Amino acid sequence: MDVKAILFKYVEKIALGLAICFLIYTIIYAVIVPGLETHKITARLLSQSNTIDSRLKISKPPPIEMERKEAALMEKRFTTPFPIAKEFERADIFVTVTKEGTPPPPRGKGVEPSGTFVAPIPGDTEFIYKGGTAELALIQVRKLQDNVWWAESFTVEKGQSIGQKKTIKKVPVDFDTHCKLREIEPFAQKAMTFNKTSIIRNDKTGEFLGTKLEPDKHAITTPKIVFENKKGEKYNLWVGELVNLGTETVSVSSSTKTSSNK
Repeated sequence: MDVKAILFKYVEKIALGLAICFLIYTIIYAVIVPGLETHKITARLLSQSNTIDSRLKISKPPPIEMERKEAALMEKRFTTPFPIAKEFERADIFVTVTKEGTPPPPRGKGVEPSGTFVAPIPGDTEFIYKGGTAELALIQVRKLQDNVWWAESFTVEKGQSIGQKKTIKKVPVDFDTHCKLREIEPFAQKAMTFNKTSIIRNDKTGEFLGTKLEPDKHAITTPKIVFENKKGEKYNLWVGELVNLGTETVSVSSSTKTSSNK
């Protein structure tokens, strides 16, 4: 009989036999061998448990060092009185710095204020510069009428008046501010002053004497308009700032008059 015919005849039986052998091998090394190893480890631990228990009973913890090297220093800190505080040699450095960075004049013995500050009298009309373009400015006007604040927004060109009469919910409201828009600067440079803290030391000994506030000036780009009130005075108004038209004065938050009217 040919050898190839014999192989084809018994190939299924040979493959089945190999599969059965591989399964038996897998079962032995996956189940039986680990179980034997675990049994060996458990028996070894049980045989050594008595030795471990006896050593735990006989052994003693290491002695605790009660005295520390810092004990004397710690006792000295609690028993030594604090040194007497000394007065600062330059107490005048603790003053409030204004927004422009100039400290106010000292108030001491024999020093009187140079003038009297007069607060602006608030009025019933105010407006806020909201933004806009290089040709148009969006301005919101608020009017106090019959104990109620009414608000209306207006788009104003250069040379036009800010606000006019409007009817809101059948109620006539006069939003006329008697102010005119003169200039629109969409990319104006606004000066900003921040206070930074500096340390004062004695030039000879280097001893700390105190701190002082120093102005730190910066500039940002932001829209600005220039308006003119009924008296012909011009004011700068930056975007987001509020103008209150009092009975005698114009109060502009964070702004000043233009240089031509200072």
